[in-house]
Amino acid sequence: MNATYDFRGQVALVTGASSGMGQATAKAFAEAGAAVVLADINERVVWQASETLNAAGHRTFAVTCNVADEGQAAAMVARAVAEFGRLDMAYNNAGILGPMGDVTDETAEAFDEVHAVNLRGIWTCVKHELLHMRQQGSGAIVNCSSLGGLVGLPGRAAYHASKHGVIGLTKSAALDYATKGIRVNAVCPGCIDTPMGAGIDPAAMKEFLRDQPIGRMGLAAEVAAAVLWLCSPGASFVLGVALRKSEAVLEYCEQHGIGFIPWFPLAAGELTQPGSVLAGIADRLGATMSQIALAWILKRATVMLPIPGTSRVDHLVQNVAGASVVLSDTDFAALDRQARASA
Repeated sequence: MNATYDFRGQVALVTGASSGMGQATAKAFAEAGAAVVLADINERVVWQASETLNAAGHRTFAVTCNVADEGQAAAMVARAVAEFGRLDMAYNNAGILGPMGDVTDETAEAFDEVHAVNLRGIWTCVKHELLHMRQQGSGAIVNCSSLGGLVGLPGRAAYHASKHGVIGLTKSAALDYATKGIRVNAVCPGCIDTPMGAGIDPAAMKEFLRDQPIGRMGLAAEVAAAVLWLCSPGASFVLGVALRKSEAVLEYCEQHGIGFIPWFPLAAGELTQPGSVLAGIADRLGATMSQIALAWILKRATVMLPIPGTSRVDHLVQNVAGASVVLSDTDFAALDRQARASA
């Protein structure tokens, strides 16, 4: 069950839109009512993708663009605004894997090619999207990093370095524009069933899947769902986040109507150390520390339902149950005191 969004009257731009996650996201934006600009270096395929959406009754057009070329990225954004009058959302998805091998075997040319598309290409797009959005006073940008932007794996030094860079760029740009009505975030897809994924060595793919809790590859449409949420009003207080697609947890959230926001809880975990005030209250009330943390936040602001995140569905179920924990004023004050001391 996917959330339904109403993006009528808004304009979305998607790079790397000829296939995979880009094409799925362009389709999802269009089905949610947005006018969509599909951009890709593959002219024939991106035009076909646009025509398919237009034939289904959507408003789209295609642009050929090499995002590594700043002039082409600037022209792409200008064309989008000229065609549809505004730019509200952008998913900067274009990327390449590059050759796999030991870091000492990588050539400077291969390293530069990967970074030209994966990092410089994100920068060129973000720069020119922001130049328009800041005049408009609103907008949401989502950059495609990768699980490879959060961890390191052998044989992919250039790729992982570029994707780590995307997260740094995203966090910095998010802070630059946090007070200007523009939100910048990133998604970090893991093992996704796309044409690019088909180029991964089968032995490496087997290793990836072995570590997948859900036991399968992710779908491009599942990444698209995360992108649309980050561009929606439901994520209006989310910026600078690198959203990791944990399929099992997100599937549970979607099925139960839970909004999912990554949350690094409570003073870098200092409140949840053994022997802490929070741990003592949890023991006394027969609850988990995450449940007590949630109850504390809910007592502060009941308009939100923040649920401590986890990569395991059974832990998420426990955390959701924390909404029923009632803290006394004494416990609440004790947690407040420790929170101030830990800040």
